[in-house]
Amino acid sequence: MARDFSIEEKFNKLIKERFEDWKPFLIATDEYCVKWGIKYGYHLPQRPFFVSSKQAANIEKSTMGFLEAVALIPQKKFNNDLKKMIEFIGAPQFLAPQIVNNFKPDFSFNMARPDGFLVDDQILFIEQNTGTGVGGLDALHDFVTQFLKNPIVGELKQDYRFTTMNPIPLLANFFKKDIFKDKLIGYPDYDFSEPKTGKHSSDGEYIATLMQRNNVPMHIFFIDEAEVGSRGVKVKDKEFEVIFKNYMSNWFFTLAEPHAKLLEACGKNNVMMVDSPYDKVLGDKMLLPLLSDTDENGFLPEHLKTICAASLPWTRFVKDYQTNYLNQKVSLCDVLQKRKNHLFIKKGTGFQAQDVYCGADMSNEEWTQKVKIALEEKNWIVQEKVESKKTSMPFYVNEKLEFVDVSCVVSPFVVDKQMGGMMISTSLPNSGNVFNLRTDETAIAGSTAAVIYDPAD
Repeated sequence: MARDFSIEEKFNKLIKERFEDWKPFLIATDEYCVKWGIKYGYHLPQRPFFVSSKQAANIEKSTMGFLEAVALIPQKKFNNDLKKMIEFIGAPQFLAPQIVNNFKPDFSFNMARPDGFLVDDQILFIEQNTGTGVGGLDALHDFVTQFLKNPIVGELKQDYRFTTMNPIPLLANFFKKDIFKDKLIGYPDYDFSEPKTGKHSSDGEYIATLMQRNNVPMHIFFIDEAEVGSRGVKVKDKEFEVIFKNYMSNWFFTLAEPHAKLLEACGKNNVMMVDSPYDKVLGDKMLLPLLSDTDENGFLPEHLKTICAASLPWTRFVKDYQTNYLNQKVSLCDVLQKRKNHLFIKKGTGFQAQDVYCGADMSNEEWTQKVKIALEEKNWIVQEKVESKKTSMPFYVNEKLEFVDVSCVVSPFVVDKQMGGMMISTSLPNSGNVFNLRTDETAIAGSTAAVIYDPAD
């Protein structure tokens, strides 16, 4: 069934007619940009991304099935041999022994935020994102909290019922489980100051505050102040036995040597890591062809094969081999050359739009050069571009309201196997096919949240 855009058209019309009532929301999003150092000439999109209850149910079913399939890969394809997985995905070779020596095998994951495009009622995932971004959690919380307070929404309630999803209560309930009882929860972060004011800022402060409001004993600590304690990670007068957020698992990729002792403390002292080092392995995009390619996904049960066929675009390894494309066995290299404008290539370990290239945005020479690098490095994938209908979003540009047709990436938040809302990243006016919220503190995408609607009784 095609998406119904009538509610979005009504909402946009009301924003135009009652712009003064919407201005407080503009100010709130502007302050959010300033708070996190997002630098660009546009406010965040000024309305939600609407999904029907049927679409939300389909997204949740696809999300859970897709993540279930991802979780089967280590056992079914690699017999839980982490070293073999590391070699396959092309991650740094020091990664496997550090995890194996310090951590018990755990390929389950408590949190995820896969990215995809909504095509009619079906979501097509472009990456799995095991683990989750804290900025997305608090932004989603802020957006859905503010949305229902606005008077414009009151007028739409005559025709629609709205349901907002918020991951913060799910996260708080997760940390209230018996396994966390009487344990201090630490959020590791990097200490930095805002360039203009010199005021201290931290990505984790807000989440820790929200958790404390929900009676969860979470505290932020700075990595450079942490030491090895008798029970876990010690910071001044506190010792943390639970670590939330994946900065510490990111050390395996970027900061392994300086923080090796802390990692050892987490592993050997059985410190619980909500985003574990194993999550980073499961988040590698090199795993996606194993689910998309019928020559590779024979290990999946039939119901998951069906879900993956419906919820993944055509995805293959970038290598010189024969594969299925458009119901024919063809050379992958020929596909890369002849179908350039319909393809993306991505590095398996890339994140935040790094090492992602769209053929339609590049010259033939640029594309050929990137494909050559991908073939040589052997840890890249190619995906067919998802054609998702654009939607009109209002932006506040130079103190004027501007409506722009933008592409939207839908990112369902999963906390403890429950969906807790959907973050939406949008392209910006005049941006290309590759976009992401932050790159070097410069926003090249907007961000909003999904709201579920049903016709009023």
